[in-house]
Amino acid sequence: MAIALLAGWRIMANRVDRTNPDAVASAYLVALKSENMKKASEYWVPDGAAAWVVSATKNMEQMQSGTHARFFEALPAKPVFTKVHNAKAPANEQTMNADGASVDIRQLDGKWYVCKGPL
Repeated sequence: MAIALLAGWRIMANRVDRTNPDAVASAYLVALKSENMKKASEYWVPDGAAAWVVSATKNMEQMQSGTHARFFEALPAKPVFTKVHNAKAPANEQTMNADGASVDIRQLDGKWYVCKGPL
């Protein structure tokens, strides 16, 4: 019983509130900073997630070691975002900026997903 409760708590504690654009953008950047493309892709627009993983992995492989290290070190570990709505963007999209990292997010069926990121 205690194991089931602990497992349930752990699942709930690690869940990202998809209705909160800050939470989605933060979770994406944290996963990206840890170089966990599979986890980062969970926050990507569903119909483009697989293609993003292939593209991001290819981009990472083409980086020189110093560039690779600097890129991931520059991503904020605990991002605090400012929201910007680009006048040319659809009403359901926002740009989230945090410490030099920019993430575009899109709302689909009440949930937020990353549609453009730093990689």
